[in-house]
Amino acid sequence: MHSLPRMLNGIRGSDTDDDEEIAARRSALSDMLSVFDRQALPGEYLHDLPEVSTEMPIDQLFVPGDLSATIYGLAMLDESIYYSLETVIHRDLCTRYYLTKQRRRVRQALRDLDQYAANGPTSNIEAQGMDVEECGRTLRRIGCEIWQDHESRISKGRLQPETKTMAPEVLVEMLEGVVDRNRNIYGENLYVYLISEPPTTTQEENGDFVIDYLSSFPLQDWMHQTMNERLERIAQSVRQNAPHGRHRSISYASKIEDLLNDYIGRSDVFEPSSPLFSRQRRPTFDDERESQRPRLG
Repeated sequence: MHSLPRMLNGIRGSDTDDDEEIAARRSALSDMLSVFDRQALPGEYLHDLPEVSTEMPIDQLFVPGDLSATIYGLAMLDESIYYSLETVIHRDLCTRYYLTKQRRRVRQALRDLDQYAANGPTSNIEAQGMDVEECGRTLRRIGCEIWQDHESRISKGRLQPETKTMAPEVLVEMLEGVVDRNRNIYGENLYVYLISEPPTTTQEENGDFVIDYLSSFPLQDWMHQTMNERLERIAQSVRQNAPHGRHRSISYASKIEDLLNDYIGRSDVFEPSSPLFSRQRRPTFDDERESQRPRLG
């Protein structure tokens, strides 16, 4: 049996170059093909993809019962197939599917916390839910993953405007979910754990929950009047419900207000007819339609 005529990018460089090119193509294909999986993120999907050698005969690329794995093998070895896939399953589409899945995970973590609040610690697996610390760690991890993914994607090229708004939108929805759950659950509080009294090591390593990530996004890419109003409500809620003596809540609200002030100070991001159009700074006070997933076959 013959091998495919166009091997992996026609590489003729060093072994190191070959390895880097292969790793880059594997990563790109896992990003593209993971859109066909409702749950798996690209990195998780990558673990399920077969190893492919540039010397494999074409008939060995067939994976019975797994069209995605078969397409993966062909695209790894043939440039025309790879670039055809890249045209159809483009970067913006991959980004939107990735963030849709992360949004689901945020919502599921909060539902699991609510289930834990309703049922308490129980040996019933179906009713166990997720306690405050586990939920807090999960949300922090998701926030970090979203930010790292965004940084990686924009380093590889431009995204469409409607795509660039999605990562901040998911993070703001996550923050709203935490602020709305500022209540004790069996002696623990998600808001306290993530915002007003986070573990010292977590705070030092990861910064302030969500807001530090939001501050790193260019305002013109995602801030608009509706988002401004949502963040304003969050800041007011944080200030009004700050536990006595916990200055971190006040500091956190101030960070949100600083972000909003920066936005209002930028006249170029407002429509002149907007009621928010003003050069005066704000005073400082003491989701989603799920994308239809494509189907193989």
